[in-house]
Amino acid sequence: MEQVNLIPFYACAIAFARHIRSDLEKEYSKNAVNYYSAAKQSEYYNALFSDELSLQTEEAYKKALGIVEYSYTEDEQAQISLDILFKKGYRKLYNIFKRLPKDEPLHFDSVIGEIIYVKLAKSDHVSDDNFNGNLFAGYYFSDMWPQELIERKECDELLYFIANYGYNPERRIQKGLSKYDCAFQERAKSYISQLPKDLFKQIQLAPKNDEFGYTTVFDIESLSSVSIFSELQFTREDLEAIAIAYTHGKRGGIREDFLTYAKYTSYILAMCKAYKQSKEYYFQHNREDVYIEVESIKNELLQAKSALSESQERRISEQKAYTEQIQRLSDQINLLKQKNDALKSELQKVEGERRELYALREHIFSLESDSETEIANELSKEQIQQFKNISGTIVGGHPSLIKKLKTYLPDWQYISAGDVSTVRSAALKKSDFVFFVTAHLSHKLYYAMIAQAQDWNAKIGYLSRMNIDYALQEIYILVNNSI
Repeated sequence: MEQVNLIPFYACAIAFARHIRSDLEKEYSKNAVNYYSAAKQSEYYNALFSDELSLQTEEAYKKALGIVEYSYTEDEQAQISLDILFKKGYRKLYNIFKRLPKDEPLHFDSVIGEIIYVKLAKSDHVSDDNFNGNLFAGYYFSDMWPQELIERKECDELLYFIANYGYNPERRIQKGLSKYDCAFQERAKSYISQLPKDLFKQIQLAPKNDEFGYTTVFDIESLSSVSIFSELQFTREDLEAIAIAYTHGKRGGIREDFLTYAKYTSYILAMCKAYKQSKEYYFQHNREDVYIEVESIKNELLQAKSALSESQERRISEQKAYTEQIQRLSDQINLLKQKNDALKSELQKVEGERRELYALREHIFSLESDSETEIANELSKEQIQQFKNISGTIVGGHPSLIKKLKTYLPDWQYISAGDVSTVRSAALKKSDFVFFVTAHLSHKLYYAMIAQAQDWNAKIGYLSRMNIDYALQEIYILVNNSI
């Protein structure tokens, strides 16, 4: 016999146990985000298993389906929830299975028959939902036995019938005359020809002189048949449905004449369509998806706050070796980072010294040239104006030279010879260029300011001439070569 997937049947069993609806809500809320997603992704979410149920039972079915589907991901919480729901929903059946020895054959058909007999003894009938619920729950409880010890034949055949006939839309009474043989179609068409063309218009308008009083029950229940039916769309297929139902009914011994049958059946058909419409609207517009999204965001925020510490505490025992390896790699990364930082620092120091040596070399070359050489061209106002676009610091120098430089470079910084404290002052601003006046400069100030210039990554220059024009030329040459 073909294997039957029990997932939708387990969900049906939980949904059919109406007395545990509050328990279902409680268990579902423990992991609503994942259960909702699992149900929506299931191939059984919109199957006939749910479509034919009442609104409340269909909602319970979809939630139970989410728990069942998610339990197959080896989620411990979902499996615990399933046990709770089945044991509460079918306590008597569970107690029967619990008492039986697990190392002896399980006569499954007899156990199911026993529980159904007990129920029949207390009532004159057992509903299909009640019977099917106990049958499906029995399959769940039978997992306590090794499969080779389970003796099950009649119930397997019944389950196979339910799966392949009871929940197979192709096995149901079909809508549409084209799906029937010619003889059936001819009988049905003869009935349709007797129907008034405005049959459904009559029930939508609900005339007050309705001699049969079909709308009275709506008034008793404080409902408006006009409001309910006016939003429905009726087609010829609905007329065919009444004729098809009557044709099947005649085979079963129905006695009413067709027009009488059509009168009250049209109301039943309309109520069925309205109820289906209400169910579709409910599931299309329910707010559970918004609730799920909000809960998901809340969970993410909570997890983000404690994920690292909780994850380490939870996994430390089983992933000790992995954690130690991460620690070793982390130590190596930190060591390499320290080496990298040290090399960068050394490189910056070397680069600073290179700039210093380059500036010193240029200074020495200028000293070797004829000190009495005449200035070829004095700087123009435009050339001096360029100095305003850069920041510079003059270190050392005779007061007379500094006084003259300030007239040309008023926005630059000036540190007098021997004033080492200024180098450490917070008021000292970063400069693009640092010029040392070698004629008036202490060693202590020189080394302090060289270190500062290297931190700034500033260009370094030396002024060897006391003549203001020569000094400006030297400044201009270094600045111009660096742009």
